[in-house]
Amino acid sequence: VEVQVLGAVRVVGWPDGADPPGQTALELLAYLAVNAGQRFTAEQLRAALGIGRPREHEADTIRRYVNELRRALGTERIPEATPGGGYQTRHVLTDAGRFATARQQAAAGDGETRAAKLAEALALVRGWPFDDPPAHAYGWADAKDIASSLANAVHAAALELARLALDAGDNVLAAWAAERGILVWPTDETLIEPALLAAARTGAAALARAWTTTVNRLAAHGETPSASLVDWYERLRLEVAVR
Repeated sequence: VEVQVLGAVRVVGWPDGADPPGQTALELLAYLAVNAGQRFTAEQLRAALGIGRPREHEADTIRRYVNELRRALGTERIPEATPGGGYQTRHVLTDAGRFATARQQAAAGDGETRAAKLAEALALVRGWPFDDPPAHAYGWADAKDIASSLANAVHAAALELARLALDAGDNVLAAWAAERGILVWPTDETLIEPALLAAARTGAAALARAWTTTVNRLAAHGETPSASLVDWYERLRLEVAVR
């Protein structure tokens, strides 16, 4: 079972025959899984899940949602709360955890291993963490800076891999890495610049397509290319023209 939060939240790998629980129970599962290794009392969970919700939500009981999860996943994954302890998950993965592990392995490696592990991490990215939540849901991901921390980690990994790939002359990988970051940061010019450079090294047609895509993407977010980005594009265009 894996809770995926690098994009819209979803859970994959339900046991055969499991009846997936309701939205609040799913959010509880996400909270416990993202905070794996920690135990939480019912009151702590009620406070976390209540962030951004109407006050009437406080009347709901955490145990009700825990029982929903336990019926779907069993006691091995949702064990009973221990005296003096609290609730936790076991054997429930997250894509955020796999992303962090791959980045750590990249930092410990070099050359091809480093690039391969960064690519492994970035392949998990589908969009802004906890993207497009239901009304009043996942307020804790913003309040506790979980979503922004994950987004920043994606940015760093994408930029690192794009630069590594450009240095190695792998323009396809560089463009792909930049685009994984752009999935999360669609208007970030520090990611757009290596994407344009990778396209320019492929040829004039590729650069023109990449620039059109960039302008359209920025327009979709109510922005236009900055003067520095326009200058960067013009420099690349001239360099390609004189080759």
